[in-house]
Amino acid sequence: MAKPIQLTPNAEADLTAISEYILTSFGRLALNHFYELYESKLALIASYPTRYPIIQKKNKIRKSVITKQSVILYIDTPEEIRVISVFDTRQNPENIGKQL
Repeated sequence: MAKPIQLTPNAEADLTAISEYILTSFGRLALNHFYELYESKLALIASYPTRYPIIQKKNKIRKSVITKQSVILYIDTPEEIRVISVFDTRQNPENIGKQL
């Protein structure tokens, strides 16, 4: 059974920023494609939360690649999947440490 997914305010802000970037740089079609991939990935995470690797052991943060430019960082709790960031890999790699 799929777990519910909860986006943190940080993840919501990340998603908004990525969406605005894609829309202004590549157009509506690219944004729609990104959201199809994003929703598909969330469905997989909800159904199979341990499928993706842990990238930070202390907080058990997992990473799932949406595209080569974006990843979902999440925590699998007993009650839900908590998305802590939708990270754009074109950002400074040091910024991912701030997410963790």
